[in-house]
Amino acid sequence: MLNYVLTYVTLLVIYILQTSLGIYIDIYDIAPNIIFVFAVCYSMYNFPVKSTVLCLVAGILVDLYSQPYVGVNALMYMYIGLAISNFAGSLIKKNIWTVALGVLVVSVVYHTALLIISYVIPGYASFGYPFLRIVLPTALYDGVIAIVVSCWARWLSEERIKGL
Repeated sequence: MLNYVLTYVTLLVIYILQTSLGIYIDIYDIAPNIIFVFAVCYSMYNFPVKSTVLCLVAGILVDLYSQPYVGVNALMYMYIGLAISNFAGSLIKKNIWTVALGVLVVSVVYHTALLIISYVIPGYASFGYPFLRIVLPTALYDGVIAIVVSCWARWLSEERIKGL
């Protein structure tokens, strides 16, 4: 029970850090999405229901401060958490480097879908330049942040509790 409380307290602390200090840790105007990284790392180490619920809550938190389309992140985070905990959770050898690589790949997919939904379909931007200038550096930054965040997510996971 204590780990579940710690997990959501961690999510709240990350949300506060992301919204208050996130703009100060950017590199070339690209800031990491620490909430996304934590949700993905947590999903790699946990079972589907708990991962999906945490990712849904994380997506709602992201929707509160970032997107004009409310619910898009919540829905995408929920499906990402479900897919990762079902498929990648059993396929990936869970060490820091494979988790970081998994976060990088999932980040490319997520940010590409968000780019298409938010900018390409409404006609605000083309696909090529924002993909190369925003999506790829953000995914790389998320992969680097995942090296640190995955240690804490593993400590909070059910694998550590059950000794899997």
